[in-house]
Amino acid sequence: MPQDDSLLRAAESWYRAHKAVLAGRGVKITLIGRAAGAANNAVIIQFESGMQVLQATVSDSGETAFLLADRRRETDPRIDSRTVADPSEVDHLLDAAVRIVSTTDTT
Repeated sequence: MPQDDSLLRAAESWYRAHKAVLAGRGVKITLIGRAAGAANNAVIIQFESGMQVLQATVSDSGETAFLLADRRRETDPRIDSRTVADPSEVDHLLDAAVRIVSTTDTT
């Protein structure tokens, strides 16, 4: 898939638009920023709620990944990957990340 900087810009824009609202709901989000990879550039956004940490990676090739870890357990993190084709799909993906960390058991 060709590189598409609009996917990275969409992730950065989503972060700026949602950071304050999510902080008010107890979800801390951090823009780790653009990471230069061997083949692709990527934006990484980290979500934290309770004992859950989720990192969402969006690359300019359209590849995305969720890495979900629980700070209480010594288990391997769960990983989910998919491909997105346009910026609206990036918005849906990051909205899903919020739902995951907001609904995961935090006790």
